Amino acid sequence: MDYTIKCGIIIDQYPESFYSLSGEYTGFILELWKFIKLQLKKKNKNYKFSEIIIDIKNKNHDWEKLVNLIEEKKLDILVSGIWIKHFSKKNILFSYPIYLKQLKLIYNKRENTEINYIELFKKLLDSWKKPFIFFIFLGSLFGIILILFFPIGKENSKIRIFYNAIVSVFGQTNGLIFDYRTDNKKFFYFSRILILCIVLLINLYFYSLSTSTSLDFMENSNVLEYTLKDKRILVRGPRSAQIVKKNGGIPVMSNNNLLSDYLNKNEKKISGFIPGNQFVDPIYYGDDDLKVSTLYLENEPCAFPINKSKVFLKDDIDSILIDLREDGRMNKICNQYFYYPGKESSTIC
Repeated sequence: MDYTIKCGIIIDQYPESFYSLSGEYTGFILELWKFIKLQLKKKNKNYKFSEIIIDIKNKNHDWEKLVNLIEEKKLDILVSGIWIKHFSKKNILFSYPIYLKQLKLIYNKRENTEINYIELFKKLLDSWKKPFIFFIFLGSLFGIILILFFPIGKENSKIRIFYNAIVSVFGQTNGLIFDYRTDNKKFFYFSRILILCIVLLINLYFYSLSTSTSLDFMENSNVLEYTLKDKRILVRGPRSAQIVKKNGGIPVMSNNNLLSDYLNKNEKKISGFIPGNQFVDPIYYGDDDLKVSTLYLENEPCAFPINKSKVFLKDDIDSILIDLREDGRMNKICNQYFYYPGKESSTIC
């Protein structure tokens, strides 16, 4: 059995595989591969690795051709996360899944202010559940106190005159059938409680609109948080363009730095861009106006593609990856590259 493994090392972009400032290639995938190589040699000393560097950074590279190198047996393994589902029809093997490929949209929240008001209303209702119950309880309690301790009084008393005026205006403007001249005190009591509850709810509404939580709701109700339909999106590479089309958007191709193109308005009427980075936060860009949409454009498992004749290699790599995941070391490696401040841990590994 031939244990000499021909490896294609893909150098793409941060955080999977990239060149460090010192000129050495590193990244999540490459660090993981270094560990796997060590474990493979421990399993079998006959393992030997012949590595070819394939630098595709800033190039509109065809992943189909790269995967074909495995199918044509020119390489035994590609050291890169390849979409399992997308290449499932290829005559190749896939290792145990490494991580989820998560493509996200980044847009300028000041320039894209179109709001999905239905979603905004749903969020507000959801946030109002507990305060609403509390205010209803409080309003009912105040109403009972008014009934028990502040009777309507004589016809010309100040309390009754004030109350009659409020009920009269309220009844006229809202078409509610409350006759302040009736002798039936139940109408007065019910009206008093209802008016108080409405006043409290109005106060709650205006208060909620002024809170930072509601501002967050407005921001998170942006149309771009839910759909790309008819939006022009800046992308690099046919795979990203295909995903934008699938989500109803209009891909605009560029081989330049997408962030620079987007900020410099090199393309007109662009709603946002899709970086190649796995888990991008505006903190990397230093621009508070940029926002990562919560819309998942892609959430697909990726793995190492392996030559079909190297079943033993797949089996050994699978056992190593499973052990890494079960003992938590995979998450530690993953969080070094995909973690950012304010998030407990990465969700992709």
